[in-house]
Amino acid sequence: MRKRTPAAAAARGRTAGRGRQKGLSRHHLQPAQAVVLGFAAAIAVGTALLMLPIARVGPGGASFVEALFTATSAVCVTGLIVVDTPVFWTGFGQVVILVRIQLGGLGIMIFAALIGVVLARKMSVRSRLNTAAEAKTLGSRTYAGSSAASS
Repeated sequence: MRKRTPAAAAARGRTAGRGRQKGLSRHHLQPAQAVVLGFAAAIAVGTALLMLPIARVGPGGASFVEALFTATSAVCVTGLIVVDTPVFWTGFGQVVILVRIQLGGLGIMIFAALIGVVLARKMSVRSRLNTAAEAKTLGSRTYAGSSAASS
């Protein structure tokens, strides 16, 4: 019987006994978990940046609650504010808020696309064909109606 050593396993490109490469995790995030984690990370980074003294007009940084609420509101694209944005935040603070709004909008679009992909996978081939046929029929009716009206 041959003895399996770590050096021999590494030479074959595997770890001893498992057949997996080192550094690869067995834990993978589900897409919904990744979206939530991304939102939480954007809020946490935004809160930290808004608490910096450079982000606020006047001495000192913003309080934790002001920064957290503003970052959360920006990432979730709600438009709610605790303080008057142009008066309280410097240009740096306003850029931080703007980037959070953009990230939040992108996250919402990614989540919507994810839902679309999941729903599309659950559709049968017949349902997909029916949906495509309906879309084509509606498109041709709209086109025919608009061309007839313009002539």
